[in-house]
Amino acid sequence: MRRVWLVASCAVTFTACDPYPPAMSSERGDFRLEFGGLSVPRDLFATSLWEAPYLVLTGTRLCPELRCAACPEDGACDDAAVHVSGPVAVDEDGCFLVESPGEVVWTVDPMCGTPGQEPDRVTMRVVSPDAVEARLTSLLDVMVARHAMRDNPPITTIGGDWLELLPREFKVVAGEQIALGVGLYEPGTGHVVARPSEPAAEVTWTTTRGRAPITYPSDQLELVTFAGTESEASYEFAGHRWPLARVTGVSADAVTSLELAGAFITWRTTTRR
Repeated sequence: MRRVWLVASCAVTFTACDPYPPAMSSERGDFRLEFGGLSVPRDLFATSLWEAPYLVLTGTRLCPELRCAACPEDGACDDAAVHVSGPVAVDEDGCFLVESPGEVVWTVDPMCGTPGQEPDRVTMRVVSPDAVEARLTSLLDVMVARHAMRDNPPITTIGGDWLELLPREFKVVAGEQIALGVGLYEPGTGHVVARPSEPAAEVTWTTTRGRAPITYPSDQLELVTFAGTESEASYEFAGHRWPLARVTGVSADAVTSLELAGAFITWRTTTRR
């Protein structure tokens, strides 16, 4: 039986104010580099999905904030310098511009490391726009899928599948407003690719059949469509354009079955006496 995806829901969005910027953790955990001004997909808890090997789009400007495990107090390691090697250039503000694809290695001064050990490091991989793809995500689905697949998972699922990436072709009940997140990913691996948060990205539309849907200027896929309408969405950023999805509108009475999926969270607490 061929599965038909029917989406009739709204996603939660987050403002530009980011109290939890995307971050890279070093291999041994001696330090963390936080990057304000980066855009990455997140789950429903606003947790960044950017993980090792930490992919970033060429042309991205990086201004890291250093956090040292050896210096838990704010300001204790302010004199520690960040060092970087690879296809990067340093600008007049001390920020780093990744210029071409390749591997970038980050290290910090010894005061921010574990005494008596070699300096810790973290590696970033720079990729070009033609090496990534734009995909749709659901904040709730991503959260459930990621946390349910871990050892001793805090989330247990029942019923239908939860997917980190949504299909490229799906159907939407006419008259329902939907909003789905969009992110850049590496094909094959599914690794998240970070991009600059400025300039703004935008989802654009081409109607290939029927009445044009109601769409909204956004970096998400947002629309209200009509029965019989077929539209193709693209994702545009800084002069680059990636195909995103084909959306077909269907009437509510065309829906012949409903697949339910559920999840519940187990909160684990420890009481100390």
